[in-house]
Amino acid sequence: MMKSSSTSNSDIELLQLRGKCLYAMGDVENSVKHYQQALRCDPDNTLVRTEYKQIKDINDTKERGNTAYKEGRYEDAINEWERCIQLDRNNRQFISKIYSNKANAYAKLRKHEDAVRECNLSLRANSDNLKALLRRAESNYAIGTEQSLQEALKDYEALHERNESEVGDMSKKIKQTKTAIKMAGRKDLYKILEVGRDADPDDIRKAYRKLALKYHPDKQAGKSEAEIETASTKFKAVSEAYEILSDPEKKSKYDSGVDIEDLDNPHAGHGGGGGFGGHGGHSGIDPNILFQMFMQQQGGGHGGMRFG
Repeated sequence: MMKSSSTSNSDIELLQLRGKCLYAMGDVENSVKHYQQALRCDPDNTLVRTEYKQIKDINDTKERGNTAYKEGRYEDAINEWERCIQLDRNNRQFISKIYSNKANAYAKLRKHEDAVRECNLSLRANSDNLKALLRRAESNYAIGTEQSLQEALKDYEALHERNESEVGDMSKKIKQTKTAIKMAGRKDLYKILEVGRDADPDDIRKAYRKLALKYHPDKQAGKSEAEIETASTKFKAVSEAYEILSDPEKKSKYDSGVDIEDLDNPHAGHGGGGGFGGHGGHSGIDPNILFQMFMQQQGGGHGGMRFG
């Protein structure tokens, strides 16, 4: 097949060069388009065709990962993107984006330690990847330990200094993280329910159901006195955690730093700590009544408290 008579070798070389530059910048999709245009001009150009096949293979693998992610198949997306990285580990701009994509998928799976690891790899490849920096901050915040919160604060403050519209205003997140750090030494309701700070209402419901069923008094038959006492303590703790975190107003107060004892105190405002401590107090619902109410709402009424 002959090349187009209206196209010179210099035009083809320019398209090829632009394709290489775009690829080096991490813009694989547009790189492929330039190579395709070059091949339409000269289908028999062996070098262009070889480079095109390599880059197209990488782009196709990336797109399979993108499709899996959009469909909620996060494990499949992670696997495709890892293959993508293995195809060319030398394109630092590109693999930084792919590591960041993997971090987002891990975050969707609530695997925030893995997300932080992928963000570190992304930022090692390209320290200017602001999306990876933001993802790392959000995952460290979700992990919720004092150390991870301190790391989240560093990243939020770094993003705030950059003042880039790409990631938005970090002021609220900085304030929120500082509050969480102050709360780190207090009772951690998220940890009690075994969920991250980014848990949504459905996550909280599922976690409570699992733990309440595990520690409910009717499930402790045949166990030692010490085991029964431990289960009773944990049953009360998960009940308290659920009662607070499932109530939007109480959860908001708790997240803003109000002490648990003051959550029912109308004078204990957001971010105000204890406020007028002693005038309110958090009495709480009886754990057994709360559990029965929960099961009835979920369509699993517990008249005789039968367990499978």
